[in-house]
Amino acid sequence: MFKLFRAMCIAAVLAALSMSTAFAFTQPIALETNQTYYLTTATKITRIAVANPKIADVTVVGASALNIVALDVGSTGITVWTDNGEREEYIVTVTATDSSMAKLIEEAID
Repeated sequence: MFKLFRAMCIAAVLAALSMSTAFAFTQPIALETNQTYYLTTATKITRIAVANPKIADVTVVGASALNIVALDVGSTGITVWTDNGEREEYIVTVTATDSSMAKLIEEAID
């Protein structure tokens, strides 16, 4: 009787897991204004969502790749769904710092 109960419990857990959408933890991406970030996924992208497109713009550039452009200071969430049923979550934080310009100024002053 116990073996039957155990088998039924395992089957129920496996069924529940197979119906749920799998996703990993929220991954941070830090960008400066006007920077881009090229992101690839393991499988084909089926859908994307951007919480605040005024902060970051996202363009799908291939079957399993997208480009994130930092537009304005702030943070926004990006969700990427792939054809294997996974959902990937990203938090993009955009700062006003422009380290490339700072480096050019430092080199010019030196």
